Amino acid sequence: CVNYYSKANILENVNRCGKVLGQILESLKEKHPCVGDVRYIGLFSSIELVKDKETKEPATELTAKLIQNAIQKGLLLENCGTAGNVVRFLAPLTMTDGQMEKGLEIFEASLKEAMEA
Repeated sequence: CVNYYSKANILENVNRCGKVLGQILESLKEKHPCVGDVRYIGLFSSIELVKDKETKEPATELTAKLIQNAIQKGLLLENCGTAGNVVRFLAPLTMTDGQMEKGLEIFEASLKEAMEA
């Protein structure tokens, strides 16, 4: 695998896409009051959903609705964390910019729907 990763420039793709992913996640954190924090390294990332950014009270119901909405739209997300309010992205190392953008569009649309419900 390591030889293939080198030949196919997988690490370069991860670094490039991961940088863009981090920037987009940070913008979601600023844009949406329910995004308490974001964490990311490469293409592994998570978003913490909260009821209030000050108290960091977990928004578990919102998280469940978001995940259900995203799955219905074709985006597989994973719920993790002890409070059940963290959504984890496990993107493929070969993901393209277009695939990442589409996934994040689905994520944000699903989040907006969950907030309106």
